[in-house]
Amino acid sequence: MVGKRSGPAILILALAAAVFLVRRSRPGEGRRASEDRRRRPWWRWLLASSFVVALLGAAAVLFSAYASPPSTEIASALPTSESPALESLEAEVGRLRALLPAAPEMEEAAPAEAPPAGPPLSPGMARLAGDLEALVRSLEGPDRASADIAVAVLDLQSGEAIAVDGDEPHLAGCTIKFFPALKAVYDVREGRREFDDTLDYLLQRTVRISNNADSYYFIDLVGIPETNAFMTDIVGTSDSIITHAPGYFSENMEEDNYLTANDLVLAFAKLYRGELTTPELTSHLLDVMTQSWLTPAEYGVILYQAAPPEARVAHKIGYVGPPENAWNDAGLVMIDRPEGTVAYAVAILTQYNREYGEGPPVARQIAERVFQHFNEAYTLGY
Repeated sequence: MVGKRSGPAILILALAAAVFLVRRSRPGEGRRASEDRRRRPWWRWLLASSFVVALLGAAAVLFSAYASPPSTEIASALPTSESPALESLEAEVGRLRALLPAAPEMEEAAPAEAPPAGPPLSPGMARLAGDLEALVRSLEGPDRASADIAVAVLDLQSGEAIAVDGDEPHLAGCTIKFFPALKAVYDVREGRREFDDTLDYLLQRTVRISNNADSYYFIDLVGIPETNAFMTDIVGTSDSIITHAPGYFSENMEEDNYLTANDLVLAFAKLYRGELTTPELTSHLLDVMTQSWLTPAEYGVILYQAAPPEARVAHKIGYVGPPENAWNDAGLVMIDRPEGTVAYAVAILTQYNREYGEGPPVARQIAERVFQHFNEAYTLGY
C-alpha cells in the first residue's frame, strides 16, 4: 500500500533518474567524454524531460491525497487585519475573568405578596363605613371647598375599625393635650413620678378645663420630646406630633401640632383597655375627661351632644381659630347596661371650615350617624 511519504520519495527518485539519463558517464572518461555528452542526440533530452515531468505529476497527486489539512491553530495564526487585536483582547478578558470571584447563584425572586386582608366587616359596620364616606364627602364639598374632615371609629367589643382619611394629619388644637396626660399617668405606673395633688391638679386643668397656662407648665413638666417618644414607641402612633404647648408659639417653631383620627382612636382604645397605666389611674383619667361637659357648649362639645344623657363621654376637644378654622372632638362613648358596657372610640377632626363656627354642626352630623350605628347594632333602645 502506498504510504503518506510516497509523494516525496517519488519526487526524489524522478530527479535522480533524470540526472542519470542526462549525465550518464563511465569511469575513465575525460575531456573527450564531456564533449561527447554535449553532442548527444535531442531525443535523449526529450526522454529525460518527459520522464521527470511524469514522475513530478505522480508525486504531486500522491502528496495532495495524503497530506493532512492545516490545523485550526495554523489557520488562526495566519495574518489578517483583525486577528492579532482580537486575540490580544480575548486573552486580556480571559485573564481578568480568572481574577474575579465566582458569581453567586441567583435565586429567582418570589412574586411580592399582597398584605393579608383583615377580616371582612360586619354588614352593619360596612354600611356605616359607606355612609360616613358619603357624608364626609358631601360636607367637604367639591375639592374640600367647605371643610377638610377626617373620621375614625373603633368598636371596642368586636375590634372592627373604619375610617375616612384616618391617616391624614390635622391641626390638633387643644386635643393634643390628651397625649401629655397619658404620658404622665404612664410614668406613674412605670415608677418615674409620683401621682400627688400637684400632678392631679395639672392633669385636670389640662384635659378637663383645658387651661393653656396650666397645660403649658404641665407639658413642660412631662416633656415634649418624651411625649413624642411615648406616642410612637408605646402607644404606636404614626403621624401625630406635638411641637409646643397649645397657645404658646415660638418663632423657632418649625411646625404645628398635628393629630390623625386613627392615632386618636388607638390611644383612647388602649386607655380604655387599661394598657397604659394602673387600673386606678385609668378610671381616674376617664372620669376627669368625662367631666369635660363643664366646658361651655360654644367651645365645640360635639360627642356629648350626639349621645344620650346616660352615656359617659370621656373626650378632649380642640380648636384653632381663623384662618384654619379647626374644630376637633375625640374620645370614648360608653353606655352602661346590666349585661355590660357598650363602648366605642371615635375621632372627628375638621379644619379649614368656610366659617369659624361651622365646625361643630358639621362634626355633630358625623357623631350622630356613628351613635346611630351602635344604637342599632347593640339594641341600645335609643
